[in-house]
Amino acid sequence: MGFLSKIKENRFETSGLANPKQWLIDLIGGSQSISGVKVTEENAMTFSAVYAAVRIIAETIASLPLNVYREMPDGGKEKAKSNYLYPLLHNKPNSLMTSFTWREMLLAHLLHWGNHYSQIELDNSGRVIGLWPLLPNQVEVKLKNKKLYYVYSNESGKQTVYASNEILHIPGLGFNGYVGFSVIRMAREAIALGLAAEQFGSRFFGQGAQPGGIIEYPGQMTEEAYQRYKSDVNKKYGGLGNSHKIMVLEEGLKYHQTGIPPNDAQFLETRKFQIQEIARIFRVPPHMLADLERATFSNIEQQSIDFIIYTIRPWLVRIEQALNDKLISSKNNTNYIKFVVEGMLRGDAESRSSFYNSMFNLGAMSPNDIREKEEMNPVPGGDQRFVPLNMIPLEEAQLIIDQDPDGSEDNDAKYIRAKRSAGRRINIRKRYHRLIKNKAEEIVQREVNKIRDLLNKELKSEKRNERNFRDALVKFYDDKFPAEIKKTMTAVIRDLADAVAKEAAKEAGLKDYNIDDFFNEYITAMSQRYAGYSRGQLLALINEAGDPDEAIEYVEQRLAEWEEKKAESIAAEQAVKAEGAFTRNVYGIAGVAELVWIAGPNACEICQELDGRVVGIEQVFVEEGDRISDFKAGGAKLHPPLHEGCECSIGLA
Repeated sequence: MGFLSKIKENRFETSGLANPKQWLIDLIGGSQSISGVKVTEENAMTFSAVYAAVRIIAETIASLPLNVYREMPDGGKEKAKSNYLYPLLHNKPNSLMTSFTWREMLLAHLLHWGNHYSQIELDNSGRVIGLWPLLPNQVEVKLKNKKLYYVYSNESGKQTVYASNEILHIPGLGFNGYVGFSVIRMAREAIALGLAAEQFGSRFFGQGAQPGGIIEYPGQMTEEAYQRYKSDVNKKYGGLGNSHKIMVLEEGLKYHQTGIPPNDAQFLETRKFQIQEIARIFRVPPHMLADLERATFSNIEQQSIDFIIYTIRPWLVRIEQALNDKLISSKNNTNYIKFVVEGMLRGDAESRSSFYNSMFNLGAMSPNDIREKEEMNPVPGGDQRFVPLNMIPLEEAQLIIDQDPDGSEDNDAKYIRAKRSAGRRINIRKRYHRLIKNKAEEIVQREVNKIRDLLNKELKSEKRNERNFRDALVKFYDDKFPAEIKKTMTAVIRDLADAVAKEAAKEAGLKDYNIDDFFNEYITAMSQRYAGYSRGQLLALINEAGDPDEAIEYVEQRLAEWEEKKAESIAAEQAVKAEGAFTRNVYGIAGVAELVWIAGPNACEICQELDGRVVGIEQVFVEEGDRISDFKAGGAKLHPPLHEGCECSIGLA
């Protein structure tokens, strides 16, 4: 393409000399290498080594699970599947691409241009509903007053300016910290040499007759004879199909070779070296580019591990930090975005077995922890961690084995046993926390949808009727909703109750017990208490509001809070409450006389003050109105939870 044609092609896209666009750089030879081969981000992919390196990195990262997680109060984490970002990143970032396709393209942009840009599409409430990629060579980054702006030029030359919060920008390595270098431009000479070697080889086999030779004729050929001879040579000896044929020379013609055979010019060595150069640039082990010359079983295994640690991991951190910075709001700060990479570091079966065995014996991993790493489903009782008995602290071991002369344990030893028993039940309830939350999310969503329907019907319609809204609200919570709660929660609470009761019966030496009646009372009371508490909150908000508009605002705000937090709150409370209630019920059946309060693993000062308190099984640990530190009990407590977030338990005194 000529100079004028180039200008005509880019007539809509202006470019200054201070910050030239890529088409202008290409026009004045900025992409031309010393070898004479022009290198751009597009044609670099025609070099097989570059294509292979980019594909390996892009497909590896695109195939890793990308999840949104929620930090748990106990320091753990869980997948935040209810978060609006989860399906966006895990399944489809936009209507045209799967998550794999979008991330594969994202890495291709980074590995070529050194930058990736995606427009962030928001809905009316400010939530991210789409990520639409932009070609990096059509985006210009500008810094003004310590803020970044992005100028995007589409195919017709129309420019759109985006603010920093409207663009997901992932920069690669660069000097200024906000725009990355083009990897292809930085490695232009190495890639050009590889392309030149490929072109040389193609021409050699395409022409067939060895280039660089001279034909000597003893006399002088006429123009007609010269043209006829040239045509015959090209026809008979040119092209791959005629290569290596014997050339017959007539009338005293002599052939003198002047070119250097590819092997003598170390043609093959050059091609091998350029593969290694590309491997070095992209930090990809040579064996992944099919260069097995120096590969052995041991060094391939180590190089594969190095590939994950030194190549893949930096890209993952770079992408994760950009996603968390641009997509996670301050209101959402308990959530975070992270790739799952553990599966790539498994190694062979023998190494994994040795590692898991060591971690299990140290008490660092439970059977379910190990099963999760191996992508296996959890098993009942698999959350318990174990340590060799001879490895516990000497003081605790002494307390356990020391007994009074009459054979009974002292109080310290009893407390340690009770704490260990409570620990097993705490692990059971932790396992059911997620299951309870899943059911709670169903309840909350039905509840929120119903209240919004009532808002639209009674308060947002032309004939506003606050009284009708109140009556409909009370009717919903008093008549239908408790039954819905009971139906939804019965199965999961029953499973938790059975697991806890079984463990408590074992502690108390009880073989026969029946918790059916107590369970029916518990699940009925729980359902009615939930409905009554929700109804009370909404009616209080309506009473507080000065007019219907304000009432609508207050109620909608509370519904939004419920959607975000209520299911987690229900799960946290019910897991602890059910564990305590059914433990106490089984202890009562067994005839246990006294209970002891066991502080949870992350107990606050209030719960720590209660730790070790012993009461009769019919007595309460805390009376209504009791003060513990700065805390005032809102009601009598037969068992935990004492307050929101309490993780305590009870045991045999």
